Amino acid sequence: MDKWLDTYAVFDIETDGLSTKTCLPTELATMLVIDGMTVDFYETLIWRSREQTIHPRITDITGITNEMCHLEGIPIARAMNRFWAVIQHFPLIGHNIGKFDIPIIDRFRPPWCLPARVGADTADLFRVYKLAGVVRWPTDEEFARMHRSNSEGFKFNLGVACAEFGVIQNVGKHRGMVDTEYTRQLYMNMRKARIDP
Repeated sequence: MDKWLDTYAVFDIETDGLSTKTCLPTELATMLVIDGMTVDFYETLIWRSREQTIHPRITDITGITNEMCHLEGIPIARAMNRFWAVIQHFPLIGHNIGKFDIPIIDRFRPPWCLPARVGADTADLFRVYKLAGVVRWPTDEEFARMHRSNSEGFKFNLGVACAEFGVIQNVGKHRGMVDTEYTRQLYMNMRKARIDP
């Protein structure tokens, strides 16, 4: 069976920290791809009170400020309800979603939604590529080892993976929809370079 998907939802979140147990989303973005064509997208900032601070280091990375979230964001329950209503029908593609994004969004999964279905984590595919020299799905053993440790000795962030696979990035802040589009292009380029059916 071909694991490479034509229909999926690519997504990315920006957060106010790095702990999957305590950080809060500041931005959600998703793009629906059906039969290889982008057909819809959803992007929103998450409302925060003026007292909920975003560390300046996070703002330097994302460009998202507390004031932006306060003035332009929508309440997290409404944002997550809409987000989950869309993504629950599609396998998910993202970069490092297994270790970071999915544990966070799962904390806000409405009770009427099914758990997220991972279609592909481009970080896992990139790590296998760096270790084995080919684009293929990780074996169960490789998957378990990769998720126990980050000690391969190389960077596997989205920017590094995109550069290696010819995805041209504009220098700028990490924003949800921009990173979602980069991830979509990365997945497509990996798909073209794959060795397994």
